[in-house]
Amino acid sequence: GANLQVGKRVTADWKVILGESAVDLCCGRLSKGLQAYQADIVVLCEHHVFVVSSTTGAIIFQKRLEYHPACCTTYPAAESKLPGGLENLLVASHNKALLVYRGNVLCWAARMDSQPVAVKVADISTSTGLQKGMLVTLTDTGGLQVSYLGTDPMLNPVGFVEGKDLDYEAMGREQRALATIIREHAQGKRVEPFDRLMMRAQKFRRFRKVPEVQKVQEVPEVSEGSGKFQKFRRFRKVPEVQKVQEVPEVQKVLGISEDQEPE
Repeated sequence: GANLQVGKRVTADWKVILGESAVDLCCGRLSKGLQAYQADIVVLCEHHVFVVSSTTGAIIFQKRLEYHPACCTTYPAAESKLPGGLENLLVASHNKALLVYRGNVLCWAARMDSQPVAVKVADISTSTGLQKGMLVTLTDTGGLQVSYLGTDPMLNPVGFVEGKDLDYEAMGREQRALATIIREHAQGKRVEPFDRLMMRAQKFRRFRKVPEVQKVQEVPEVSEGSGKFQKFRRFRKVPEVQKVQEVPEVQKVLGISEDQEPE
């Protein structure tokens, strides 16, 4: 209507494409060299966490996550006593874990009893005084939980391992298989697959002579309906004639004896 006022169109100072959907967003001082009035933008995505400069939009650093994140927040580090010092990043995952990062290095991890969907670090006033650095988490069932770290962060980075049984036999087999492959590569041998079919062909040098058939028998024929066999004959192999010699026919010999007179 008449009360509608036309203003200037809002334009972005900068933009950056991360390539993933953002899960949570917060501001903190994670990079060095920031002025007292400057801060970084922490974007928690599905597989990475990005730290983006608030002035230029450039990605300062990124880290790939080996778990599914749920939420994040920042809080002043113990070493930064002055205002405007460096801060740590606190990330809650969907496997009920809290992880603390100093820069892009994991320095502390713990498991919770419930699944957090939002987390903050606050100072809580109690009957004994002011408790600083308390963890306030909102669970997926709507519960509010206040907890604390309990111990100082370890100097050496540690990882977070989910509670599951380890198959040491499978790990040993894999280690032996990898050691065999590495050893064969080092010797310059060809790596053969574990499952293979080997066929060997053997040629005979001498052949055995097949004996000749000595007797040939007729296969008996069965007369239909009679149930009797007909007679069969046996044949003997006739030896092969090697040489034929012709013998002349001898006629009757005519002779005269001494006591006979000629006819």
